[in-house]
Amino acid sequence: MTTVSSKSRIQTLIHDGLEQANYLKKRAHRKIARTVVQRVTSLFTDPMLGICFLNEKIAPTAEHIVISYARGMYLLSDDTKIIKWHAPRQRGIVPLDDRFHVPRSIRRKVKKENFEIHVNRDFHSVLLGCADRQWTWVNERVIKSFMELYEKGIAHSVETWRDGELVGGLFGLSIGGFYSGASRFYRVSGASDVAMVYLHEHLRERGFLLYDCQEVFEHMKIYGAYTVPRSDFHRMLGAAITAPVTFLPSDSGKPPQQSEDAAESMVTGDSTGAKVQEPDA
Repeated sequence: MTTVSSKSRIQTLIHDGLEQANYLKKRAHRKIARTVVQRVTSLFTDPMLGICFLNEKIAPTAEHIVISYARGMYLLSDDTKIIKWHAPRQRGIVPLDDRFHVPRSIRRKVKKENFEIHVNRDFHSVLLGCADRQWTWVNERVIKSFMELYEKGIAHSVETWRDGELVGGLFGLSIGGFYSGASRFYRVSGASDVAMVYLHEHLRERGFLLYDCQEVFEHMKIYGAYTVPRSDFHRMLGAAITAPVTFLPSDSGKPPQQSEDAAESMVTGDSTGAKVQEPDA
């Protein structure tokens, strides 16, 4: 078996393979193209490459997700509908200090809208809400894996409810003092933003060290999100995941297991005036 050790060589293989697949697809050789894509995207490479591919038919397991996030990677998809592991050269971070800014429009929604915020009240419905869009990496296989992480106390949802109905929310995973936001959705304008503001307050109260937003788009800049070089992010990540911090108190009800112990076993192989509600029993 030939071992490819050069990162540039692996990048070339991936690029050339996908180019070949696109060439074949344009000429209606879809079956052959699909085979090429599957072979190329089954490569799992070092996170320092910046982008890694998964075979679209291979589900990232719960253990795989925790290990990869602990190594500084995250899942994403695009219009090709191929799920990819990303580790960009510049990583987005939401500051867990006074640099975090809540826009006036969101402050008004907190005061005027009859929103209720809950943690882990209906995690599965949040996943379905995030999956309900044209392009998403949150497919059935990913939902199954994140449900397993939820049951282990590693994945969490922050949900916005109004009049007994789920109108928005977000989910992510936590390892020690590291939280990585995965996805969010809304059915009422501003509902996911309100959930994020409460999440930020919750992370600060729990003593988290790193809030990873992965990429900084315009809608994140208004909160004070910024980017750091990948090397700096890895140093921050190393300190955060070993911090003696948990997302929920040990007596908070659901999920049943403490995230710190569950995540460690997987990785090693052995401000608004309102309050985030405790998980429903």
